[in-house]
Order: sequence, then structure tokens, then C-alpha cells
Amino acid sequence: QVGYLKDQTRDSNLIFLNVSNPQFGLVAATSLFLRSEPNVESKAIEKLKTKDIVEILEESHSPISVNGKQGNWMKVKSKSQSIGYVFSPY
Repeated sequence: QVGYLKDQTRDSNLIFLNVSNPQFGLVAATSLFLRSEPNVESKAIEKLKTKDIVEILEESHSPISVNGKQGNWMKVKSKSQSIGYVFSPY
């Protein structure tokens, strides 16, 4: 998520810092395959569950449509240290 930090020690001169790149993501799908390559035909490395947290390593800058959803492929690391790709809407 993109957001701001607020310095609550000063009321008159608030300082906001832009948080532009999250480092972690939360699996929103019931189950999600961590794939070896950024496409739906590639080998599944691991099956992730709802609310699993992944570390985001990279994100493609070319949005595509998969099963009617728009998003980007993301290179992530799971809690078991597996590295692979997931589709961002999930």
C-alpha cells in the first residue's frame, strides 16, 4: 500500500514521507500458486494460502490481463524462502 508517515510531535509543521514501494504483500486469494516463471503455464513451486505474507522482490512494469483481471507479475519470496512469481490482483 502507498501511504504517509506523520510526525505527531509537531502540530503546526507536519512532515510527510512518501512510502512508494512496499516490501511485503498479503495473499488475498483462497490459494495461489507461486510459479517458476511469470506466466500461468509455468511450473508451480509452492501453493500459498490466504493471508500468507510474501516479500516483494520485483514487479513487472507491463500490466496484462489474466482470467479477466488486470495486474502485473511480481517476483516474490515466500516464508519458506521459495522465490517465484505471483499475479498482483491475488
